[in-house]
Amino acid sequence: MVRRRIQTVVDEKDVNPKLAGSDLIDCIPQTGQCSNYCLECYYNHPGFYRTKSESLFPPYDTPKLVRVNSGHDSNIHREYVIESTSKYKEKFYNTSLPNFDFPGPVVFTCNGRDTDFSAMVVTKNLDNLMAVRFRTNLWNLDLLYEVIAYYALKKKIPVTITFMRYADVKNIPKQFLNFYVYRKSILNEYYILDPVKQDEVFGNYAHELVGACGKGSSFCRDCGRCKKLYNDWKVKRGFKAMTSVLYINSN
Repeated sequence: MVRRRIQTVVDEKDVNPKLAGSDLIDCIPQTGQCSNYCLECYYNHPGFYRTKSESLFPPYDTPKLVRVNSGHDSNIHREYVIESTSKYKEKFYNTSLPNFDFPGPVVFTCNGRDTDFSAMVVTKNLDNLMAVRFRTNLWNLDLLYEVIAYYALKKKIPVTITFMRYADVKNIPKQFLNFYVYRKSILNEYYILDPVKQDEVFGNYAHELVGACGKGSSFCRDCGRCKKLYNDWKVKRGFKAMTSVLYINSN
C-alpha cells in the first residue's frame, strides 16, 4: 500500500524546463524509479530535472493543464495516482500499460518497453484515449505504419510521433548512426535524429490525426499539441474546451 503524501507546492526549481512558458504543468505522485524501465526513459535517466525522492504536486487551483506522470506511469500505484490527483479540474494521464480506466483522458505510449520490435494494439475500452504516442526511430518505421493504420485510420484516435533521443550511442544500430547528431536538448546531451530526416519521416506519414512531439523545438510552448488534443477529446464528448492560460501556437 502506498502512503499518502502531503501536497508539494511547486516553486521555480520544480518546474520542468521543457514545460516552461506553456499551458502544461507536471504532476508526479510516485517516488523512485519507474518500474517499467522503458529504453532511454528520461525519467529514469540521471539527468532528470528534479529529484525522484519526493512527489510533485502543483497547487490544486492551478489554471494550467496538469500532465499526470512525467516519465512515470499512471497505472503504477494507480489507485493512489487517481486519489491524489482527484482535485485537479483539467488533467490527463500518461501510461504505457493498456488500462485506460481513469477519471480523465489518457495518452497511451504503445511501444514503451519494447520500443524497437513491438507495439500494443488495444481493441477494447478506447473511448478514454486522448492520443496514442509512438516512440520513433529509423528502425521501427514498419511498426509506426501499423500503429497509424490501426489507431488513426481505423479507430480515429490521434497518434503522436515522438522521435527517440539516445543518451547511449550503443542503442543506435551502426547502419543508422550517420543520421543522428549529438547535441544538447533542454538540459542534457543526446544523439538526436537529424531534423531533415525527422521532416522526411514525418512527411511520409502525414495525416490530420498524426502529429509530432518535439519536431523543430523541444519546448512545449512552441508546440501546443497536448493542449489541442485534450480540448479535441473534451469537445468530441460534449464538454467545454479548456481556455488558454497563455497563447500557444497549436498544431
